[in-house]
Amino acid sequence: MQPLPYRAPEVNLGLPISEAIDMWSLGCIIAEMYFATCLFPDSSKYCSMKVICHMIAQPGDHLLNAGKFTSNYFIRELKNSPEWKFKTQEEYKEGTGVEPDISECVLDQYSSLDEAIEDYAEEKGRVELKDRMVFVQLLKRLLDLDANSRITPEQALTHSFVTMDHLEEDLDCSPYVTDAVSPHRIPTMVLQPPLHLLIRAMSTKRAQDYQRG
Repeated sequence: MQPLPYRAPEVNLGLPISEAIDMWSLGCIIAEMYFATCLFPDSSKYCSMKVICHMIAQPGDHLLNAGKFTSNYFIRELKNSPEWKFKTQEEYKEGTGVEPDISECVLDQYSSLDEAIEDYAEEKGRVELKDRMVFVQLLKRLLDLDANSRITPEQALTHSFVTMDHLEEDLDCSPYVTDAVSPHRIPTMVLQPPLHLLIRAMSTKRAQDYQRG
């Protein structure tokens, strides 16, 4: 369905699938461009779900209750309890008969996506900080665990990070903004301004595909 590092949680959990899985994948791709490494591992479905829970959050109980494959990865806290907890490696093997392949990830040292983003940030001024904050806002909407509230292709096209509305006032005074609006220039920042254009192109393509059905 999707390569593991870019696979939406609803795919592994056995929830209904829609175009929202592509928006999750887009979030994984731009996160990889920011961190220069995959956000989620490709070693096993168990490991992928474990890192999602660690870096983003555990999917809500309403999602876990509806998932066909939830019991592969989660177990009730107590018998007849409505709350779920992530299975240990031993519990996963006992339930599935599969030994989970656990691989180390560069981002394992961080307790959350926010912490990782902050540590990777290269502070270069007010404009870059403002742009990064808007980028983080978009990334979190792309990596929304609930497909029903995840940002859509149409919504992504109007997000500030794509339209770059938040940079308009700095257009004539910031080389960073000049690079951001010039697709033929090659910037040197870690958060590369052409990323705005990439997201715009990918979101436009997905929106057109879904309109055609």
